[in-house]
Amino acid sequence: MRYFKEQGFVNAWGRPWTAYGISALRRMSRDKPESAVNVHHRAIAEARERGLTAEEMAVEFNGTIRRKGGPWTAHNIKQTWSRVNRFKVAESRKDQAARS
Repeated sequence: MRYFKEQGFVNAWGRPWTAYGISALRRMSRDKPESAVNVHHRAIAEARERGLTAEEMAVEFNGTIRRKGGPWTAHNIKQTWSRVNRFKVAESRKDQAARS
């Protein structure tokens, strides 16, 4: 949505794009929106590779990555990392079981 606003794109009614409008547009184009789990996993993994601490990640993410339930903190960065890793492990096991 930020990109659309920065570029000055407007919808068919000449109004700025909303998150709902962009989501509907993506659904119509059959482009599956990326899950929050994947977005958070990728963002935290990249930040860890750059050597950022949880506190530094929270500062960086508050300006760019949405989080349901309020601003990012070092505590919920750690919680989210743990949760997405558990999800990824379960997803991987499910895929392996399906292939067996």
